[in-house]
Amino acid sequence: MQPLSKVISEGGCIETCPHKEVPMFSVILYYVTFAITIFITWIYQQQRCNYAKGPASSSHIQNSSLKSLFYEGTYIWLLLIVFIPVIILGFRYGIGTDYFNYHDYYDRARSLGLASIMQTEPLFLLVSYLGSLIAQDYYGMLLIVAFLTMYLMVLGLNRFRDDFSLPMAMLVYLALLYGPSFNIIRQTLAVSVIMLAFRYLEKRRFYAYAITVLVATLFHTSAIICLPLYFINVPKAAALSRTKKLIIVAVILALPFMYLMTTTILSHISYFAGYFKVYDFFNYTPRWGALLVQVPVLIPVLFLRKQLAERHEIYDFYIFLFLLEFVAIYYGFYMIWAFRLMYYFFIAQIILIPATLEVLKEKSMRLGLQIYYSYYYIGYFFFTYYMSHSDAIFPYMSIFNQ
Repeated sequence: MQPLSKVISEGGCIETCPHKEVPMFSVILYYVTFAITIFITWIYQQQRCNYAKGPASSSHIQNSSLKSLFYEGTYIWLLLIVFIPVIILGFRYGIGTDYFNYHDYYDRARSLGLASIMQTEPLFLLVSYLGSLIAQDYYGMLLIVAFLTMYLMVLGLNRFRDDFSLPMAMLVYLALLYGPSFNIIRQTLAVSVIMLAFRYLEKRRFYAYAITVLVATLFHTSAIICLPLYFINVPKAAALSRTKKLIIVAVILALPFMYLMTTTILSHISYFAGYFKVYDFFNYTPRWGALLVQVPVLIPVLFLRKQLAERHEIYDFYIFLFLLEFVAIYYGFYMIWAFRLMYYFFIAQIILIPATLEVLKEKSMRLGLQIYYSYYYIGYFFFTYYMSHSDAIFPYMSIFNQ
């Protein structure tokens, strides 16, 4: 998988998907899917959420219980939101660079008994195994994984339903992570679980957060990187918050001197060793365009940082998470696997981009920034997946026309 930053850093498309003419039908299909999904999200927010009455002067991030969400009918709305993109994901054929690798993964899960599944990333094997029992074929398993990935993400986003524009958040999510959902399906599922985990981070519930992160790790081991993020989200009222933040910054600055030692140690741990055999960790070809492509959306966030913090201090954490995305891209110059960490940090953009719109008091400025963001993310998806053939999601083919 190569996001836009990865494509730019290497100056081209992935080797497995050379440039070729792609029917415009596939482009239209994806954008129509996005448009319908965003429109249903807009209807949901207008009909069922307090946001429709106008943004509040301060954040009121929802923490509704699962029971209350059920009685409100929220789950039905979320099902409607994800229905079409899940169908597109589930009934694809040969789409995604790892499509046939996951077919082998599925066949392996079918041949294993439950007693043999408990190994590295066992939850995905378990989902594959259950999919083989329920759906009886590979496409059914893809449908189940797609549903879990999309539904858990929108369920995590739903806590912001009265705080900012969910349609804008959905646009950012689809532009950044829908393409990877055709390819690195274990990790995108783990990212959705992490979105749910951040709910507990925001509420300072460490044990619930840690357990949820560990669940994500059982889908993809890279999710373990999110565990120490809990200690970055230090409330302003905490006496040692400044000291802790200084320590965290110092550790990040020291990382260039530590990563060689760390990778050497991890390569000898069986839980992580597989990644060190597969990925090239010494790809010394830094190209700064990979970082610069993220700057256009970072600038407004930094410019409005004070207003965001006044609205809710949790946004300070997500700004820090956004900056960690740049760290992941930088390390991706030297060890390709580091780019995988970026997908967890994409959550910051999904939350911060719509949040910045709400802190602008002038409607004209808000509209202008909304148009700016919309063009950026629509263009991001087009360049990354259509022009550069990343993730091999073009041209789209379904199981009905293979």
